[in-house]
Amino acid sequence: MRLHVANEYGRLKKVLMAPVGNFYLHEPINSAQEYYYRHDPPLNEKLVEQQGYFAKTLEENGVEVVWARGLDSSPNQVNTRDIAFVIGETLVVSSLKEKIRREEVNALSDLCKEVSTPVLRAEKGVIEGGDVILDNGIIYTGISSRTDYDGVKWLERNFSENYTIVPVELKPGFLHLDVVFNIVGPNTAIVYREGIKNTDVLSSRYELIKVDASEQATLATNTLTISSGTVIVEKRNARVAKVLNSLGNHVISLDYSEVAKIGGSFRCSTCPLMRI
Repeated sequence: MRLHVANEYGRLKKVLMAPVGNFYLHEPINSAQEYYYRHDPPLNEKLVEQQGYFAKTLEENGVEVVWARGLDSSPNQVNTRDIAFVIGETLVVSSLKEKIRREEVNALSDLCKEVSTPVLRAEKGVIEGGDVILDNGIIYTGISSRTDYDGVKWLERNFSENYTIVPVELKPGFLHLDVVFNIVGPNTAIVYREGIKNTDVLSSRYELIKVDASEQATLATNTLTISSGTVIVEKRNARVAKVLNSLGNHVISLDYSEVAKIGGSFRCSTCPLMRI
């Protein structure tokens, strides 16, 4: 299997996902879980239904969905973006921070055997795919509660020859870069400014669609572009969908509110393997 990802908006042809049906309540590891597990815990039937409809929508739009092996001991496995990411033609297996998530990389064993392009395993620090956002020769890397400076240095050692690594420091309390910033097109990005210490490097490069605190809480930045001009947006974020539409995008609005209770939306649920 050959892999290739150059940015966040090329036509998505193949994507890795992991089943959500193995979810169970556990000690919370992010703010969404802290709230929802106590007040409105996710229901497995709804989780499976929403993920299934999302996967069906991807397939109807020409995307091949590759399923990782489900692990009964990994209730957060649905967020496959964190456990691996593709830079160019290299598959990077993440170094995960939370103990309950570290076994998730074991579900990649079959994929790693099939890949005909390089596979690297992050060996220093911690780095998770939710903090890695690619735009051709630039890799924006979140410094967050889940990715540290040692992880960024590992990325620099392995990719700085062909890429410019741009660290983006998040303010405390925000999980990954993609819950406060996401690129949806060649010159367009969604941002929650209050979650990032300095947005100058982003505002100089992109037309920024700004979201407020309530929209950030419903993961308005965590969209998924499946082709140039086609973006999947969570149904609750109608204003963001309207703005994207006004910029000439075709917007697909889906209900992913149950899955979001685990702490991620469409970008978090997908690890692109091939974009063209």
